[in-house]
Amino acid sequence: MDSDEWRDIQKDVGILGDSEAIRQLLETIDQVAPTDISVLITGESGTGKELAAKAMHLRSERAQSPPDHRELRRDPGRNIRVRVIWT
Repeated sequence: MDSDEWRDIQKDVGILGDSEAIRQLLETIDQVAPTDISVLITGESGTGKELAAKAMHLRSERAQSPPDHRELRRDPGRNIRVRVIWT
């Protein structure tokens, strides 16, 4: 994926930055999105899980249909959320 494609994805979903970590994230999204596998996104609150899920959906073959997702809360003392996405 070239720099213009990265910028398009970032603009579409609101992912900010151009660090190596962001580039790796976008590359992973680009590799996973066209597949038909399930993806579990985990992380602490505010780390961009929903943005990553949205980017995967927009890059998938099902981008024209609305995403269907479920959010499960685990370990509320640490405010960690697990979001399960079905697209």
